[in-house]
Amino acid sequence: MEKYKKLIIIGSSLGIVGLILSFFSVSFGTSLADNWLHRLGGADTWKYELVMQSNINIFLVIGSILFSVSLVSIIFSWYRMLDLPDK
Repeated sequence: MEKYKKLIIIGSSLGIVGLILSFFSVSFGTSLADNWLHRLGGADTWKYELVMQSNINIFLVIGSILFSVSLVSIIFSWYRMLDLPDK
């Protein structure tokens, strides 16, 4: 039972990180694109927009994956805890 409680805690943490990455993906992606543009010293507008959109999508996908994994682990742990008899 203790290992399922730990799995719920880990899953909850992953879920929070996933939600943060998903909700702030625009800010994180734009920040990375701005840093890329600053390091490069300048670029075409279409390249900047492509890099910015790619970075936003990366954060959105990673956040969604983390949140999905957390939901699966929490539901699995909760279900297993219901099946275990109390000792």
